[in-house]
Amino acid sequence: MSTSEFEPGSLEQSLAQVSPTVEPLIEPMAHLSPAQIEEIYKRYFSGERTGDLIREFDIKTNLSSLLKLFPLVSRADLTCPYCSSPATQRRRAKLGQIPLPACTGCAHVYETFDGRCGCEGCRHAFINKSNGEGLKGRIPYADLTIREKIILLSALTMENDLGRTSFSIYQLQKHDPKFAPTPAFHAHCQNELFARKIILISEETTHSSLELCRMHEFTDFLLWRPNVSASDETGKPLEIDLLRICLWNEFSEIKTDYGAALIELMYELAIEELMEYLAHMVSLSSVNFKAWAAARSALKSLLPSKSISEIFGFIWGAVKGAEKAIGRKNINGAAHAGNLIPSNIIQAAEAFEARPPKQGHREFFRLSHIKPSQISNTIYKLILGDKDGAFKIPLPRYISEVMRPTLEGITTAKAAKAFFEQ
Repeated sequence: MSTSEFEPGSLEQSLAQVSPTVEPLIEPMAHLSPAQIEEIYKRYFSGERTGDLIREFDIKTNLSSLLKLFPLVSRADLTCPYCSSPATQRRRAKLGQIPLPACTGCAHVYETFDGRCGCEGCRHAFINKSNGEGLKGRIPYADLTIREKIILLSALTMENDLGRTSFSIYQLQKHDPKFAPTPAFHAHCQNELFARKIILISEETTHSSLELCRMHEFTDFLLWRPNVSASDETGKPLEIDLLRICLWNEFSEIKTDYGAALIELMYELAIEELMEYLAHMVSLSSVNFKAWAAARSALKSLLPSKSISEIFGFIWGAVKGAEKAIGRKNINGAAHAGNLIPSNIIQAAEAFEARPPKQGHREFFRLSHIKPSQISNTIYKLILGDKDGAFKIPLPRYISEVMRPTLEGITTAKAAKAFFEQ
């Protein structure tokens, strides 16, 4: 039986069967028979004035709407899939959609999808559906790649409370720690772990968080739980604190086979840190910038020969130059000026090469409110013991002269870095 059947004159169910939970709502109509209530509803639905009906049937109420006084329709044909309680349904208004039936026990709303009704049963069902194959087995710790271990440890480090069964990878802003330099890379790394079912959506995640995720593809407020076992797929998941200790202990003894994963992440972090700084500079300017793909390509081309600090300077100059160009005869507005930024960056780098060493060059530092991300701290501070990392040294030189010696236990690594930064 569909909800559309419950219109005037179609009440197959006796109104006397209405759940006791709605009795307080029908007290003003308690003196009326089911047939009279049905008549009132028909006349209300056909357009008669509410005030006339209230006076004619001596309904004692201060409400201006009769609809709230009608008893709910009992839906004996529906049984809740979660608590087996019966359902009821509000009457249809003259305008608007037909109300959906709801469970009288757990408030489950029928004919919704993906758990949108918000009841506990649908919430758990949606989480289980999202976790999918991850519910059938664990990921053995030994099967994690070095990259996955670095990202996972960075995510777990965001959670400071001990004894928690779930954790958040919320991308905090400004003065607070953050998981990754940019929201895009944050989502990319988070999705890497979830795609492999290394982490699963926690059953502690609230309905409101799930709604944000569904409506806006916004996962920052989801709670996660590890799905990693110490041994095999059937093993019990390692608790957050124990898993974090296992990862910390592993990375406390650096090994040469970390190299490939570290290099890959270093380059990804470097380009994201540059994009983060570019976004910050653009936000402070009056240009209308949309050439993000071209800018990323330009910045990527500079990483083999320039340090992040040097490229910060190129970005600063490029944005300032674009802002000054607004109003020139050959520049058509803020959007056109913004399109100059990628080429301005390359031109600034070429001008830097042409000038004599250490002359006319402004050294740039990380901004106080744009600190290294947690993934960056895991690589440079924890694994390599180098808090500042490759910020002032071109990545290829840092990798060959600092990172590799560090992984091989060569003590000249720090001396090499100090030499480069002179």
